[in-house]
Order: sequence, then C-alpha cells, then structure tokens
Amino acid sequence: RVVLEVLRQAAERGKRLRVLCCECRTPTRSWGHEMATRVAQETGFPVSVVVDAGVARVMSRVSMVLFGAEGVVENL
Repeated sequence: RVVLEVLRQAAERGKRLRVLCCECRTPTRSWGHEMATRVAQETGFPVSVVVDAGVARVMSRVSMVLFGAEGVVENL
C-alpha cells in the first residue's frame, strides 16, 4: 500500500519513472504481477516484472528501491 501510494504521488507530480516489480511468487499467487498491474493502471508508468532469481541481473540499472512491508519487528 505504501509503495503504491508513493508511486501514485510521483505520477501526480509529473515524475517519469520506469518500474520493475519482483515476481514474489508463492504457490497460490503471483504478488509481483498483481502489483505491476495496479502500478501500471494507477500511475501510467511502464512496469516490468522480474523473476525473483533475476533480480541481481537488473540491479545495475536500478537507481532506487522501494520495499513495502506489512510490519517490521526488531528482535532484541
């Protein structure tokens, strides 16, 4: 939710971005494809999905990483 909102605000401000979404596949769902579809529909940015095993290959072309999490916990 937070990442999508950041991208929406960037689009509203006229930013031009190309978005790469990690596949994030589970046995029952492809989270990355779902996110890519929403980003493209709601921002108009071009979006590509990268398979999880191929992330290292594209990192040289990445200038920023946005990572969403439902919760972050620190174990002490």
